[in-house]
Amino acid sequence: MDVKWKSYGTYCFDAGSIEEDLQKGYSASVTFTSYPRVFQDKNLSSIITISMYPVAYGEHDELPSCASGPYGLRQQVEKLVCIDPQDPGTTAQWADYEYDAVNYPAARDGFRTIAEAETLAVTLLSLQSPADINWSGKAPWE
Repeated sequence: MDVKWKSYGTYCFDAGSIEEDLQKGYSASVTFTSYPRVFQDKNLSSIITISMYPVAYGEHDELPSCASGPYGLRQQVEKLVCIDPQDPGTTAQWADYEYDAVNYPAARDGFRTIAEAETLAVTLLSLQSPADINWSGKAPWE
């Protein structure tokens, strides 16, 4: 059975550096936390953090040049299981990270400016939900 997620995410603009060598401008993120559950006498919570950030096309092998603009959007999806969702870094029991280009029609053609990419990132993140991520909310060993 999948975990039950809390209804709304926590949004952050200027979420810091995700991929320093690729990232241009600010990152934005949304975080969703599950309701706690018990597994082998531990209270566990799951956290999904989706971060999006502008990148420069053509500066990395997986970022081809784009005719419409020199900038694109990438995202990082962090899936984490922890004991204390208020302190996930210290109490993490399992984590996984995925990186990919943002596959959304408005992002496929690129952007003329970093600001355009940042604006779309914030808009797209406001539409995200845990259901958009293909994850049960559990670590592989649960």
